[in-house]
Amino acid sequence: MIKDISLQMMSGAIKREDTLPTILETVVISIVQNDGEDVARLNGYVHSIQAAENRIDAGVLKLTVRFVDDDPKKLEHLSRYIAKL
Repeated sequence: MIKDISLQMMSGAIKREDTLPTILETVVISIVQNDGEDVARLNGYVHSIQAAENRIDAGVLKLTVRFVDDDPKKLEHLSRYIAKL
């Protein structure tokens, strides 16, 4: 679930899986519109990670991803996506 998104970063919550993401891990974020059309596939890295609950076995994690792409087309798609929110 996306909580906040800009041209530089995205923050939100993810369900905890067996393998936890790590700080500075590279990621690819696919921004998809409601109709299923891909908007952009952005490269980034995990900037921060935090348990969403005050428990060691928290089922939800808060994650911030910083984008590293500088492709004008990807940023244009992302900008249009943000404007629709």
